[in-house]
Amino acid sequence: MQAISEPKILILDDDSIITDLLTDIFENEGYRVAAFNSPKDVLYLARQFLPDVMILDIMMPEIDGYDVCEFFKRDPELRFTRIVILTARNDKESRIRSYKSGADIVVPKPFEIEELREIVRCNLASKQAYEQLLGDYRSQSIRDPACECYNWKYMESRISEELKRVERISRPFSLLRVDLEEFKNLHLKYGALFSNEVLRSIAEAVRQEIRESDLLGRFHSDSFIVLLPETPEVGAKSAAQRIHDIISSLVFVKKKKFSLRGIVVSCTIDKFAPLNEVISCLDEEMRKAQTG
Repeated sequence: MQAISEPKILILDDDSIITDLLTDIFENEGYRVAAFNSPKDVLYLARQFLPDVMILDIMMPEIDGYDVCEFFKRDPELRFTRIVILTARNDKESRIRSYKSGADIVVPKPFEIEELREIVRCNLASKQAYEQLLGDYRSQSIRDPACECYNWKYMESRISEELKRVERISRPFSLLRVDLEEFKNLHLKYGALFSNEVLRSIAEAVRQEIRESDLLGRFHSDSFIVLLPETPEVGAKSAAQRIHDIISSLVFVKKKKFSLRGIVVSCTIDKFAPLNEVISCLDEEMRKAQTG
């Protein structure tokens, strides 16, 4: 979501008097403005600018405003832009076509400056509120609420992306698996509320030992997985040792003090393999560690 202090407006009108006037008005109010008198190249440039609100004329050379609206609504990067149409065409048919093309509001020319200011302000607030809601929903859909890290579905998708990348550029990445011994007994003895507190503490401790570019996710009820992009075997083993040591140092209190033993194994991938084979590699390393 863009910062409220720097909302962006794209103005497209073949009348330079209007674009100059609106540019002055909205720049003085703290908006970033990109203004054009021709739709040529605007569709490409809009992807770079990513406006919050677009003020658009219908009657223009080369491409009319309806086509511009439809382009914005089809484009995944631009489809949530609020579109305000300023037009001398104020007949019923033109208004209906504008809304069908994706306009949010149609304002007839000549227009009142104060009214246009309020229209832009309201549409900007609406877009920001929607993006906040969308961001909250996306965050909830990719995170495990119990331990406040990524869920396995999201980790699967990111590991799959790394597998495609290693196939393209032959740069290795590594995975760590962190299993917590006796965690299931802890959960049965003290309940979900306390065991989730323990998981969150462990997740936070692990995050302190990995880079910002690394990803921590929930694997099973008593285990985590860590994705280490562009990390060879020596780096993975070093990270695994640090995580093992930090988990071993943690002490939890519930009627009495206790600690959990973490078993941490690594697997480095330097060529493409199906995701299930990669996970099988981690499973095998964990079996060796548990029986070794």
